[in-house]
Amino acid sequence: MTSSYSRDAEQNADSFAIDVMEKLGRSPKPMGELLFRVTGKEGNKALSILASHPLTEDRLKRMSDADRPAGGQPLLTATEWAALKSICGSGAKT
Repeated sequence: MTSSYSRDAEQNADSFAIDVMEKLGRSPKPMGELLFRVTGKEGNKALSILASHPLTEDRLKRMSDADRPAGGQPLLTATEWAALKSICGSGAKT
């Protein structure tokens, strides 16, 4: 939690992630939603990690703006998906 990266480094990481998701034919929007759920709104700067990272709302907007319908091949086979769901527990959504 005490490690900090520059906002530029985090923005570059987000750009890379958006690019990878697009190459996979997937939307980066869910990744932005996950970041938002994990860190919440930016009102609490008590955590040093939030002070050095891009604003979560900005990251979510950037990834939402790159939203697109899923395309391409499935990321997992039916067997791989079943194995992942079993690891995560029976409550995993399909």
